[in-house]
Amino acid sequence: MLTLRIVTAVILAGGFLTILFFAPVIYAAAFLSLALLIAVAEWAGFAGWRPWPGRAIYSLIAFVAMLVIWRQGELLLMPALIVAAVIWTLALVALLSWTRVISKPVVIISGLSFLLPAWLTAERLILAGSDGPVLLFLLFWIVAAADIGAYFVGKALGRHKLLPRVSPGKTVEGLFGGLISAAVAACLGHYLLDWALSQAVLLGVSVGIASVVGDLTVSLFKRNAGLKDTGKILPGHGGILDRIDGVVAALPLYTVILWWFGKLPPLIAV
Repeated sequence: MLTLRIVTAVILAGGFLTILFFAPVIYAAAFLSLALLIAVAEWAGFAGWRPWPGRAIYSLIAFVAMLVIWRQGELLLMPALIVAAVIWTLALVALLSWTRVISKPVVIISGLSFLLPAWLTAERLILAGSDGPVLLFLLFWIVAAADIGAYFVGKALGRHKLLPRVSPGKTVEGLFGGLISAAVAACLGHYLLDWALSQAVLLGVSVGIASVVGDLTVSLFKRNAGLKDTGKILPGHGGILDRIDGVVAALPLYTVILWWFGKLPPLIAV
């Protein structure tokens, strides 16, 4: 299974980086939009909806919302970041206090509230000029490092469960391993954008924490729905949402921190 996960990850990463750095920017934006729509359809599975008509209708609603948001992207960025801050704070509270079934209306509203702000932020980044692809790559780099570090440290040293009611496999030791890996990845990435190492460490740890919250939140909804994976599109990984849950949670915070550091291109300065 580990070999299959690695092969899938390499192929997926190679394709994404090729589109991100070598294809016209509009192709990267379209790729991100397609990934988001697949994630939306997978989220609809948390409500117990079948591919047709439930998931199709939910995805269509998301698509229409994306078109509306796209036309007003710059004006809606700040409201999107505020929505993200509120919804992820509520998610953290839910993770710490979850004891009962999450109702379908909450599942349905949560999906769009989690995914659309992240999509808007990613699109603003990718279309923000020459630094856009580098900024987006750095985020994926940090989240991937946090995920890999948490996995291997957890396997080797994990003794204390982090949140067993939500994700029995995650450990406190794995969490710290992931945060250290994220900080190291951000420090290596700081050469791309020429910032201080102290800023890189703060960015890495912050993004690492947010990615863990995203991972655990999706795990919470999966357990609530009685699902092991969000989908089957990625061999060894599950669904698209299984792979981008950390990125979805980290994107809004990442954007705010970059703005705070003065690293955002003018197009998305908030």
